[in-house]
Amino acid sequence: MTIRSNARLSLSLLALALTLGACGGGDDEDTTAAAPGAGKLTLSASVPAVHDGDLDTSKAESAENTASAADAAIAVPYCAVRLTGVTHSANANRYYVNVYFRQSDGKVLNASLFTPTTGWAVGHFDATNGIDGVTVNVATRTATFAAKTLTDVVDPSNKTTVNGSFGCPASTVAACGS
Repeated sequence: MTIRSNARLSLSLLALALTLGACGGGDDEDTTAAAPGAGKLTLSASVPAVHDGDLDTSKAESAENTASAADAAIAVPYCAVRLTGVTHSANANRYYVNVYFRQSDGKVLNASLFTPTTGWAVGHFDATNGIDGVTVNVATRTATFAAKTLTDVVDPSNKTTVNGSFGCPASTVAACGS
């Protein structure tokens, strides 16, 4: 190939890419994936109150989205989104954020928060029916908490209400958000 034919090929490919990009396809739903961890979760009405404040999920030390087969705790294939080392706006604690959801329909089965600094842990788990107040949009890879109260199973007086959303990392399995 000559330099001239390479230039024509490059321009042709660029024109094709721009044309296809402009097509749009007619579906106005935004399916742009959120950046992994991007977002914020606000904790309020917490017991103890030291946990009230914002979790800046964009500053998580690590983020993962793994697919799991059915196991003893959850009888169906599920996805596990985990953020570790999330910073808090009002204290020096680092938090872990976990959201597990069914691969078949995206229904959230478990949502929990934990800080190893104090051992404070709250959550909600229902492997059969799923839980309300937390949703996952697989297309945009976003987890959203809507006034979800999480409690400690050992000491129900420990609790918090969570609002906000964050981007889930990509998974190698489409049902988990690839």
